[in-house]
Amino acid sequence: MSSTHPLADVGGSSFSISLRVRHPSMDPDIITGTLGIAPEHFWGCGEPRRSASGAKLGGTHRETYWSATLPETLTQQGLALGQLAPGQSTAQAQWHVEPAVFLARQVIQLKRHRVFFDQLRAEGGDASLMIELAPEAETAFRLDAAVMRQLAELGLAVELEIITE
Repeated sequence: MSSTHPLADVGGSSFSISLRVRHPSMDPDIITGTLGIAPEHFWGCGEPRRSASGAKLGGTHRETYWSATLPETLTQQGLALGQLAPGQSTAQAQWHVEPAVFLARQVIQLKRHRVFFDQLRAEGGDASLMIELAPEAETAFRLDAAVMRQLAELGLAVELEIITE
């Protein structure tokens, strides 16, 4: 399945990291409110199934689904690293962060929601991080052991997809 959102042009390679949450019945608004991230795709358990254009498909969703691209905030990741060129405004900033570094920073932010992820798993739900890479990426993707440990503590699976379109 291809990404429906553009990949960020970062450090000469393109990538995107999204958080995906599935739950037997949780209201998607609870997920949004807890994580403080606006989803790109979501539906609640029991809601009518619809196509991407909004047409009814028949039947209802058997579980809640919620997905959002993880944001790169200027204050945490750009300005703090001094990555603005002289005279460059924050709106013009081009970030040069490798996917593995970006992931490590996002995991630190997600750790604030450990209680939520524990509750999610206890109620039969799960969460994962979808890492999408463009095929022209010239660097290897290395996942640090400390980040893997933190992902395991949060119960987050990692999905990796190479975008070919």
